[in-house]
Amino acid sequence: MAAAFVFRMHDKGPELVREVLLERGWEEYDGGKREEEDWNLYWRGSAFHSSEYQNLLPWQRLNHHPKTVGITRKDCLARHLRRMRATFGSALYDFSPAAFILPNDYTRFLAEYNKLRLSRRCSIYWICKPVDLSRGRGIFIFEDIKDLVYDCSVIVQKYISSPLLISGYKFDLRIYVCVKSFNPLTVYIHQEGLVRFATEKYNLSSLRNLYAHLTNTSINKFGPFYRTEKGSVGQGCKWTMSKFRHFLHSLDINELLLWQRINNIVTLTLLTIASSVPSCPNCVELFGFDVLIDNKFKPWLLEVNYSPALTLDCQADVSVKKGLIGDLIDLMNYASTDRFRDRAYKKQSGSQSPAGIRVGRRTAPNGQHIPPVRVGNFIRTFPFNAATLKASQHKLDVTIITQELQKLTGLLASGHSDETKWRRDEGTRKMFPGKVARQTLLWIIIVYNLSVCITSNESLRFQHLSSGKEQLIQTIWEWYDKTKIRKTSRDLCRSVLTLKTRVFVKVFKEQKQRSIPAAQKKNVITSNKQNGCARQLAEYTGTIFPNLHRENRCHNYPLKGLNGNPGGRGWEERMLFISAGLILNSGISPC
Repeated sequence: MAAAFVFRMHDKGPELVREVLLERGWEEYDGGKREEEDWNLYWRGSAFHSSEYQNLLPWQRLNHHPKTVGITRKDCLARHLRRMRATFGSALYDFSPAAFILPNDYTRFLAEYNKLRLSRRCSIYWICKPVDLSRGRGIFIFEDIKDLVYDCSVIVQKYISSPLLISGYKFDLRIYVCVKSFNPLTVYIHQEGLVRFATEKYNLSSLRNLYAHLTNTSINKFGPFYRTEKGSVGQGCKWTMSKFRHFLHSLDINELLLWQRINNIVTLTLLTIASSVPSCPNCVELFGFDVLIDNKFKPWLLEVNYSPALTLDCQADVSVKKGLIGDLIDLMNYASTDRFRDRAYKKQSGSQSPAGIRVGRRTAPNGQHIPPVRVGNFIRTFPFNAATLKASQHKLDVTIITQELQKLTGLLASGHSDETKWRRDEGTRKMFPGKVARQTLLWIIIVYNLSVCITSNESLRFQHLSSGKEQLIQTIWEWYDKTKIRKTSRDLCRSVLTLKTRVFVKVFKEQKQRSIPAAQKKNVITSNKQNGCARQLAEYTGTIFPNLHRENRCHNYPLKGLNGNPGGRGWEERMLFISAGLILNSGISPC
């Protein structure tokens, strides 16, 4: 019988983690039958001791990095953000209201309170939170300073009083972030998350009503309206992130920019502690970032959760968290020999410990290792180009990283092709091999993510191509070279659409299991002419993501003129929208 991977849980641990691992054929550690080091994964809700990091063996993994409390405790996070704001400017670190740590900062808070009260006509509201409590405990909102009463260390922040509402209800986003490594910094964001709703309609006239102002499930599941229908929100108090994306499609906003700003919040927050976290390659860390969106679609960081809750309170939890844990295990990159533990490594006398990333790695021309772009629903959001890859190696160069984030955000904010501003830089050409014409950075992002979508979309049960996603990207660049496409966005659009049909042919030939009618597949495969390619892509997209058609995001746009005459002004933008729609409906991050 083949050896099994072994997991170890502290104080029984989350039942969901145990369930997922047992379903995968893992065995639970039994101290009475196994030696002390005879395990592959040690999972616990609290921090590990320093000795446990020092004694970690090559086949073992821990679910926490050391010294991450700098962003998971509210007062520590406030101090780090204050420091970064002073160093890099308030324009960059403007995603969290200034925090006052009481009682130490009481004088500063009083000065700010009086200044705002005298200078503004509208009411100013404040929120008070204990620094070391979770699940909404001890939180209250106040307008008058006489209502500020506390008996422990707290932080006070300006309350974001104009949140985006759905059917009149306040909500926030729980973003699941996995840090694979702090040195070099490697960050993944899971494309499924949770949208957490308050269970009573938002109303500033009732500040003491926590069911209207707090979104914590631990509070709202005991609310009187938890099980009642609440407009678009429905019953309960949670949506999946996929459902929220569908809601965003109905709004006239720049969705790519919104998600990129959320990505920025995650990266900039992690940069506050990245240089101080000791290197520990056999660890991962799952954070829960809570993000609020205001009525101007600006995202705000509320807090960062250590060991985010993995309980299953509703169907949204089941849909999101079970896949989340499975993808997290895959991200740990176990080798087949790890199941044999010390027996495997005793045979390798004098060998180095295989700590760190070993599976799915790609090497750049300068010898740097590039972590995989996608593992399950985890998408790598950092590093996202050659400059950030280089800046995260050895000594972290925060200045370069912040500059690259600002460039990328500026690209998405501008919303149109401008080759003089978006041309590929030297480092990016090295990261993506081939004599590629000067494509805009945004098109590179779209082509890259479309290709990932084609090779790993679960709706069609695609198995990854044997050559892998990285090889497919290489093929794309080589195909660009052979066709010698002109350096214009219009020709790139048309070439991408033609390429998609060719990729479909290759994928369908390699797949035995198919989940759409043969007639539809034949239409997609045989229609290889440029003039019909856009329509075929739209129809095929509709097969994978019916919401595109329900939201009228594809067929309402004219797709004519693909033989060389663009269909009027804005043709590139329409093609961009269709491609971006495919990305958004697939849940793939734009970076």
